[in-house]
Amino acid sequence: MNLAAYDAVTAPSTAQKIFLLSERCSGSNWVQGILEATVDAQVSPCLCSYKHFFQQPCLRPPGLTVILARNPYDWLVSFHRSAWNAPSHQGLSFVAFLSRSWQLAPVAGAPIQVTRNASGSLLPHARLDARNSCPAPEYLMPAAHDQWPTPPPGNVYRLAVGCRRIEPDDLPWRKGLPASYCGLAPAYEARHDGTPFRNVLQMRSAKLHNYLRVLSWRRGAVELLSYNDLLVSEGAPLRWLSQMRDAHSLRLKNGTAQRLSPVLVQYKGGGGHVAELGAARWNSSAKREGRDATALWTQDVCHSTSLWTPALLCLVNRQLDWAAEAAFGFRPALAVRDCDQNVSTLKCDGRLPTRRS
Repeated sequence: MNLAAYDAVTAPSTAQKIFLLSERCSGSNWVQGILEATVDAQVSPCLCSYKHFFQQPCLRPPGLTVILARNPYDWLVSFHRSAWNAPSHQGLSFVAFLSRSWQLAPVAGAPIQVTRNASGSLLPHARLDARNSCPAPEYLMPAAHDQWPTPPPGNVYRLAVGCRRIEPDDLPWRKGLPASYCGLAPAYEARHDGTPFRNVLQMRSAKLHNYLRVLSWRRGAVELLSYNDLLVSEGAPLRWLSQMRDAHSLRLKNGTAQRLSPVLVQYKGGGGHVAELGAARWNSSAKREGRDATALWTQDVCHSTSLWTPALLCLVNRQLDWAAEAAFGFRPALAVRDCDQNVSTLKCDGRLPTRRS
């Protein structure tokens, strides 16, 4: 992977603890399950801030940091379907989701909870969930933080509450969340100056660069992982674990393959409930997304099976930061496949950028 733009100060070492970073809808719960089932190390869903958010340098115990990313095309479709912590981006058309400013729209009558730090500034804010033991706060838009529904005493809102059907045995305070939040604490990331990102694409690019900068200040081993590489075959996760063992002196638990097997047929679905994938689902769904690189960059633009159009692909290709994407092995889509399975070159006006500030 190309990391020439970052000054790595890391070195392999025996990992007693693993810190996992990943954007939402990128398979982090699945990867955490794989690691917890097979590796003799504690797995933490944060480094400095919670795993899904921007990281600022902090002091942490030695350990391995795993940075996980999903190819941008599948990620955007998935995030559009389940816009975690982004209630103003839920229920939008795909075009609107890609273009809307990354900030919370005002919600009439929402309870207000304002938190200021010692300097009186609204940024940075308090931790989203103190139970994750993340040492640093998230850097979020003030409006998003101020309009959190106030939790009952002794409770904090979990990031994984999710947009889902309310279950009969749900906690009363969760049932009472405003419908406009879809049971989800809003958390819109901000730029360094506190202003919103232009759209979800700009936010993704900034976050990938933020994650990659961990290599310049984190003294400990750092592993970059493509979610799609784990989906190439049922044997890919075990091969990755073996490579991790050799590169970072990880201690795998006895019976690694047997421990791994039940995790591979699970995914986070149904609003946080674990559902069975099974071999057939792996072959049709996971293997589709884990297809080889040549097929991955030929995107389906058939209106009956895909949200993508050539125009939207060109928009994404122009606005994403491909220097950051390349660190995980991702590159722009170059071809499209129509409803008749005809493949043609994707034609866009203008050149692709290599770096956007």
